[in-house]
Formats: sequence, C-alpha cells, structure tokens
Amino acid sequence: MFRSAHRYIPSSRVIHQQLLRRYSNYGEIDLSKPCTVICKSGTIACWHPERSFPYEHSKPIDLKEIKAQKQGSSVLNKETECIADLGGSLARTGPRNYILREIFYTGKHEWYTRYREERLRSVAAPDPKRRE
Repeated sequence: MFRSAHRYIPSSRVIHQQLLRRYSNYGEIDLSKPCTVICKSGTIACWHPERSFPYEHSKPIDLKEIKAQKQGSSVLNKETECIADLGGSLARTGPRNYILREIFYTGKHEWYTRYREERLRSVAAPDPKRRE
C-alpha cells in the first residue's frame, strides 16, 4: 500500500539535466564533467560537479606534532595560557604591556595611558565662542 518516497524524488543530477535540456540548445549533456551552456534566454548556466578526493593524497594526522607546534608557537599563545591558568581577573585586563611590545615591536610607552594629557583636557578652559 505504501511506497517508498525515494522513487518519486529525482536526484539533483536528473533535475539539472532536465533543466539544461529544457532551457538550452544542446541535446545530451554529460554531467560527470563540468560544462557551461548558454540558455535560450541568454542566461549562462554552469555545472561543476563535486570532485572526490582520493584517499592516496591524504595524509595521517600526527597529534604529537600538533601539540609540539601549539606549545612553542607564539608569545600570544603563551600569554593566553598564562591568563587561563590565573583565572578571570587577569582575563578581563588583557595581555600585559611587555607581551604587547613583543608582539607589535613597539616601545614601552606605546601601551601606557596618557594621564597627563587626560588631566590637561579635563581642567582646560572651554573653547572660546565665536563672535559674529
């Protein structure tokens, strides 16, 4: 009484072939290869099937090598591990100034706030109004 639904649902390959036949001037098209057609309406349709990746070209994953790369990779990774070990208080403040100097190759004064300038702006006289 009930039939399986997969008989009534055409595959994507069949749908593409039907569309290309209906809307293009070409007859039989081999969908195992990439193809480009110009439809009757002037639209360009392209079909590029997914390529299978051969197993021979893949290589195994070496977990020891990945761990070694993670341990000695960069200053930033070391600092983030240090932050994670210390807990949430340091995580909110961010990396330290000496770590930022090593990462961005700048001087030490680059990463300090400018308290004097901030103080001068707060106590400075207001800008004079323009007379018209």
